[in-house]
Amino acid sequence: MAIPYVPAMILAAAIGAGVLLGPKLLHRETAANGPISLTGELCGADDNRFPAVGGAAVGSAILGEGDHDHGGAQSFGTAWQIPLTTTYDPDTAKVSFTLSPVTGDRIVAGEEVRATVKITDSASGLPVSGRSVAGWMMLQRNAQVSAELPCSAKAKLFTQGRVTARPDVDLNTSRMLVLNRDGSIAIVNPQVDFTITQMEGVIPLPGVPADWAKSDDGQTVYVSLPVFGAVAVIDARAFQITGLIELPKGSMPTRLLPLPRGELAVYLSAPGTVTIARPDGTGQTTPVAVGAGPVAMVRDGIGGLYVASSEGQIVRIDTTTGRRIAKGTIDAGEPSLAWSPLNRTLYAAIRGATHIAALEPAKLSLRGQIATAPGVFALALEPAQQHLIALNRDEDMMTLIDTRSGTAVAQGRVAAQPVEVTFSHDYAYVRGLASDHFTVVDLAELSQGRIAPVDIQSAAGPVRPHEALSRATMVAPYGHGALVGNADEAVAYYYMEGMNSPMGTVKTYGKTVQGLMTVDRGFREILPGLYETTARLPFGGTYDIPIAVDADDHVSCFSATAGAAAPTQAEADRVALRVEPVEDADLIARHAGRVVIRLVDETTGAPSDGLKDVRLLAFSTGGTWQARAWAKDLGDGRYAGAWTFPKPGRYGLSLQVASVGMGFADREPLYLRVGAAPVDAVSQKEITP
Repeated sequence: MAIPYVPAMILAAAIGAGVLLGPKLLHRETAANGPISLTGELCGADDNRFPAVGGAAVGSAILGEGDHDHGGAQSFGTAWQIPLTTTYDPDTAKVSFTLSPVTGDRIVAGEEVRATVKITDSASGLPVSGRSVAGWMMLQRNAQVSAELPCSAKAKLFTQGRVTARPDVDLNTSRMLVLNRDGSIAIVNPQVDFTITQMEGVIPLPGVPADWAKSDDGQTVYVSLPVFGAVAVIDARAFQITGLIELPKGSMPTRLLPLPRGELAVYLSAPGTVTIARPDGTGQTTPVAVGAGPVAMVRDGIGGLYVASSEGQIVRIDTTTGRRIAKGTIDAGEPSLAWSPLNRTLYAAIRGATHIAALEPAKLSLRGQIATAPGVFALALEPAQQHLIALNRDEDMMTLIDTRSGTAVAQGRVAAQPVEVTFSHDYAYVRGLASDHFTVVDLAELSQGRIAPVDIQSAAGPVRPHEALSRATMVAPYGHGALVGNADEAVAYYYMEGMNSPMGTVKTYGKTVQGLMTVDRGFREILPGLYETTARLPFGGTYDIPIAVDADDHVSCFSATAGAAAPTQAEADRVALRVEPVEDADLIARHAGRVVIRLVDETTGAPSDGLKDVRLLAFSTGGTWQARAWAKDLGDGRYAGAWTFPKPGRYGLSLQVASVGMGFADREPLYLRVGAAPVDAVSQKEITP
């Protein structure tokens, strides 16, 4: 099997005063000063992008004796060590950019490319980790105009969402997936400032789903289909089902847990067993008996999978061989599990128990107990990995436990019947099953052993508890914030970090929502200081590429050239038009306004004059208003349409040119911002669209 480009890594580095840095921590500054070092192991010895350490080895000093257990002596590649810093100083930071083809040896329009940003501190030479990187690509249609606009100004225009400042390629896009119990997944595109949404499509599933999960690299989504007896494998970039993992007939697969090396742990609820499936087609391991569900599953990142059943059984499974290597017992009841890499301890909670069990992983023997009130429903490790979070569904409480001392250090009241905790860059979001509020907790406070909960309203009125959503994921991190789902209203609210009110509403396009998931297509830190994403270039030519680090006032500008794609026969037989907005009109609600666009021949670059059938469609993003108008030819490829928009907000604009084969749905819409009308002024020239 080919080694994936983004390699699986086992991170085993102490940060500062012994804090382990895992993938979720690459964005957080965990030490005040001084370089941090990561050590780990490459899963592909032929991957030469990683700096090797002469004579270094990953062994018991880092991973613990006998814990890197893969069922026998195997070689997984070269050991590495990377010192890094999390401090970004614009005056000393060096930002470099490369664009390369994903396949082939040329950058060609229509093909996928890989954009890579590398950030290093020029003073120390260390890679700069944990930064937020954004980028855009704009085709140079006029070299003189391109040179006149400063690089930082381009980035600011792109972040404002104005109609005249849409990049040809946005390197920061994300999608929201909505899992519906009717057997479908809706693909939703939250647009700029979240005042509109666009359902881009639906992925039909061959059966009713039970659970879903995303692979570590974000490229694959798995959906369990109990009645169908299979797990659907979905390409998270093309949003298509690429295969089915067929499981034994009548096995009823439910819970899923992706594993670091691409495998998938699947709980088969009918026989009460767990199997490890390999989506590459190499089969499944022999099922291991664990008992009746519901079950909890967690992995330790170093080859161990832990599964607890409601019957009180708990097992440790070697993820390479699929064999059970330890078995233990806990209290019977609905379980929750969490793994702490700092003290190498497995924590198990049962909802009806009066304690949380701390288990030694090798033999699953009891190390100790942490006293709690009955009702603990969910466990999670906060991103700094020093504290364990316990959500008590019966008491509406959140307890913070110091994993080093094994004692509770703080408690706070949270949303009613808390069942889920999700983390963004700087906050924890707690969802309650019976509350019209959710709770936000500052991660900086949690890392210091304190809880400062803030309740935020997430529904227009009282909500009905949906027991089916008790184990669902209804809070999805999105950039520097989160999408919080509301099943009753069939929407998700977008909350930016630090804000007490939603910045926008996103329709979920489903009456039986079972979960939310975000698929991030923006830059992702794959190694300290190395950020990557992929995109598809629409045109050949030279692109201006502003790259912003942390904010649009820290911008570096680059350029890259793509060759023209070979035209298909259908493309050769018709004129291809490019749509260019040319004016940001001052559009006022309930006043007549004009919007001007420009049509250009993509092959020659010449303006397309004299078209008699240019039809424009303006529509409200909420779907409550639309109006069509034949465009007026203004010359030089410019065409205008006039409307009176009914209210302030954001509107879409699509066009149709039947004579050249262009339909309303063939191009991404342009978006217009319509302002509020003055209270004391009424236009005498209003028209009704």
